[in-house]
Amino acid sequence: MDKTITVYLIRHGETTAQTRGLFSGISDLPLTEIGRSQADALSFRSDLSEIRTCISSPLSRCTETAERVFSGRVVFDEDLVEIDFGGWEMKTWQEISEKYPEKAEKWLRQEGDFCFPDGECIKGFFERIEIVAGKIKEYALSDKKHKIAVCTHGGVIKSLICLWLGIPPEKHFHFAADIASVSCLSISAGFGYLSFLNDTSHLNSVYLGGTGENTNG
Repeated sequence: MDKTITVYLIRHGETTAQTRGLFSGISDLPLTEIGRSQADALSFRSDLSEIRTCISSPLSRCTETAERVFSGRVVFDEDLVEIDFGGWEMKTWQEISEKYPEKAEKWLRQEGDFCFPDGECIKGFFERIEIVAGKIKEYALSDKKHKIAVCTHGGVIKSLICLWLGIPPEKHFHFAADIASVSCLSISAGFGYLSFLNDTSHLNSVYLGGTGENTNG
């Protein structure tokens, strides 16, 4: 009988991409001062205090968030990086829709053959998510309590949720993953249960500077 694992999905704290409304993707940005405060607030969550291992994207905004919460208990995986927006990196949606109007419309329709200009293809990204989901499961099963934390990016979080809930990945837009939020799933025999989504209650005392949901990265 398959053991049940519990996965906590954490989005990194604020960067200048969120304050400026930019698509950051694989661009390596540090946390802002507010982002560091958000990461510190995550460290006070009781449900994260018993987690022995956190798997993190190697990009700075995630590594800094993860280390502030799980100091000395962080491992890194390249497959957790955000999608590569290519020519859309560090641009606003207005800039993108003006320069690439046809591409922008195609992306909004989530057409399966879509590729970002000089960047990653959606199909390849979702395949990468399936690979890293398997690695997350292995890490969780090796833990005595079968619990694991994952510190990553908005697109990765929403795609993992779709995968584990059996929802087509192009529907990931229906989920929210705000800056410094926590979502939790239990998974058994390949079937996922969403315990909670996009929880930011730990940020009540921190100035958020906006949710960061309207930017990607």
